[in-house]
Amino acid sequence: MEGFAEFPKANIMSRESESLLALAIHEFRAPLARMRFALAKAGLCCQPDTEALDAMQREITRMEAMVRRFILLAGPETDDDPPESVSLAVGEMLFELVERNRDLAVEHFVRLEREETAAGLSVRSDPFLLERILDNLLQNAILYSGRGSTVRMEAEAGENEVVITVRDDGPGIPPERLVDLTKPFCRGDRARELGVVGSGLGLALAKRLAERLGVRLLLENSSPSGLAASIHFPLK
Repeated sequence: MEGFAEFPKANIMSRESESLLALAIHEFRAPLARMRFALAKAGLCCQPDTEALDAMQREITRMEAMVRRFILLAGPETDDDPPESVSLAVGEMLFELVERNRDLAVEHFVRLEREETAAGLSVRSDPFLLERILDNLLQNAILYSGRGSTVRMEAEAGENEVVITVRDDGPGIPPERLVDLTKPFCRGDRARELGVVGSGLGLALAKRLAERLGVRLLLENSSPSGLAASIHFPLK
């Protein structure tokens, strides 16, 4: 009987490992795409394009950091390995995210904007994990809001929290489907309509990492149209 008792647990662990592996594969797709773009750009020039080569080096460094973090995320979450907690300038972070994803936005005919009033805000968080969350939210909005739409990154401070939001003016999501968006491998009708190739893991990873950081991820339809994905940082 002891062997039978252990079998379900082993299956659960296997499913969790497979899910994490799928998330890791998803995360490597974006930097690899950016590296291919930079490499193609460098190849168009007779002389070496140092800017493109520097961009590739930055992506390699980011991928190495991803490997280290996914190894940590694959293991048990203990107090011996908590997320970092450092002060992060929100305006600077949003600027870097927007510039990094501008080529993707151009490719999909999406206008990318950044809220300037975020310049004076700061939050305490793990820089790598928070960047992964926001990068996933931003890329999701670019890919699925539709041709000719606008995607905007915003930040504001309330009495009890700082909120960073990725907002688009696309068609939004049927209210009854919002709860499914953060489930692994969930791909809605919008993805099929636009012909976007994906794994349905971006928002699932964002939710997982938000839980790891102890912050709240909220997805809701905007008025008059579009989807707003926001991260809520409690002020301590």
